[in-house]
Amino acid sequence: MKHYLAGKARSLEDALAVMEARLADMGFTLAQYNWLNPVPGVWSVHVKAVQCPALFANGKGICREAALASAYGEFLERLLTGYFYGDYALPCEQLAYAFVPNETIRTPEEAWRRLPASLQQLWSAGEAMTPAKHLPDLSCCHQPIRCVPLQPMHRAEEAIEVPWNVLMNCYGSNGLCAGNTEREAQIQGLSEIFERWVRQQIIQRNLCLPEVPASVWSRSEAVTAAKRALSNLGIEISIRDASLGEGYPVIAIILYEVDKGRAFVSFGAHPIMQVAIERTLTEAFQGRRLDDLSVYQPPSDDLAWVQSWENLELHFIDASGQFHWHFFSTQADLPWRPWGVELECSLEAQWQYLLTCLDRLQQPLYGATYALEDFYACRLIAPGMSEVFPPWELQENNQNDGCALRHHLYEFDGSRGWCQGLMDLMDEQGWAPHQSVASTIGLLAGDASGWRGEKMIDLQLRAALALQDDDLVEMLLPQAKQLAQGDRLREGAWHFISCARQGEDLAALAPALRILYGQAALALGQSMVQGQAWHGLQLGDALLSDPLHQALIETHPGSRRRI
Repeated sequence: MKHYLAGKARSLEDALAVMEARLADMGFTLAQYNWLNPVPGVWSVHVKAVQCPALFANGKGICREAALASAYGEFLERLLTGYFYGDYALPCEQLAYAFVPNETIRTPEEAWRRLPASLQQLWSAGEAMTPAKHLPDLSCCHQPIRCVPLQPMHRAEEAIEVPWNVLMNCYGSNGLCAGNTEREAQIQGLSEIFERWVRQQIIQRNLCLPEVPASVWSRSEAVTAAKRALSNLGIEISIRDASLGEGYPVIAIILYEVDKGRAFVSFGAHPIMQVAIERTLTEAFQGRRLDDLSVYQPPSDDLAWVQSWENLELHFIDASGQFHWHFFSTQADLPWRPWGVELECSLEAQWQYLLTCLDRLQQPLYGATYALEDFYACRLIAPGMSEVFPPWELQENNQNDGCALRHHLYEFDGSRGWCQGLMDLMDEQGWAPHQSVASTIGLLAGDASGWRGEKMIDLQLRAALALQDDDLVEMLLPQAKQLAQGDRLREGAWHFISCARQGEDLAALAPALRILYGQAALALGQSMVQGQAWHGLQLGDALLSDPLHQALIETHPGSRRRI
């Protein structure tokens, strides 16, 4: 007997078979990890590619098959839209395409000039934009740049080409979606856009939401069973209507951890209310065990913090953002009003409901579809609505600021001039001392890579040692030691250097250091003391030679080795 979920065009069994076949066609085998079923009706799973474990996805659902289908769908969605590769350095000149097959290649100035004035105003945040500086992406780093063609989805707008770096800096994964049909995928993507936009509205307006009557949520057997089981485990839930009184298809669920005095708020969206409630509940426990609810926090009475962009970004990144106490009140600021479409309605009726909600906002919507035979992935953006990072970060905190550092590391020659140039670059960019060098330059570093765990402070310390700048070494070494706690390699090496500078007998200390921190830490410390500041790091042409990074490149759908 096949199982069908509301709002889906295929049975779970058929959907899984299609996705498994498409993954096999692309050369992927997905391993399953961390299956969780904390209460009835709540399942989640983590999957990652055997070919490159850095490619992974999470799934959730009201049954085991639904969670697995969710994970497979997310994996394919991120593969087909190019999102998997947006944070990493790519040999773009060797690929048939960098992100999507129909991407266009423009100079930064041309790409910016072709955008409508309204989007230029939005993405420049009203400030002067320097396309050659702000539009190149971290993956390719150089000009010309890659743009993603997007078509108007609703209103009479012109098609646009959006620079990849704008998508990564402003939208992240918001609006990425997948489905058994193009329309099913689009419903999923637009629902998620509403979910995140509504959450921002609630936080910024400091709203308290009305309860959804029990007569409504109790229609779902999965929700009823999960609510009962959670209550028995000391977690009480409150199901709230997040439609803002305008019919926006969003649900919020508050989960109170009674014994700990903490709470967590989960959001979900779908034009069918029952589906929205089920999604919201399963989202709350995706990848979380009942004995590890560290993301739960007390409500905050600091409204300025709650409404800040920093807190809003935390809500998107890992759901660790906070809510104000007023949100938890029983005195709602808005009335409860039923919304949504019927449980058995068509996909087209669901889509039209969402478009009606967009009409209330006079909101444009753009999108692209990437078909893989009988499976579909989409990217949707609603400019002015679906940004999850503020547009001014294109100029103030652009993800492409690692390009200059990567270029400098490529040109390594170990000379004094090169080392001084590195110090000057790091001073100019002002990266945080704890910031990962590998993630900043787009390097995927495996466990055996010298770059794994290397922080900006470590790179600065190496340069100071190479320059034999004793004053700078003395200034940097304490902070490097502090930030290295828990990293046996660097903690041991920096202690060794510190002891050397204090005149200790290094030969006598070596056995203890080897026992406490391992041979690799001892070798690193000894090399640095002997003037080999760059010991253990792959530099120059070898910068991206790490096997894990090479495995990532080999999985790329645009690799000529795959087509």
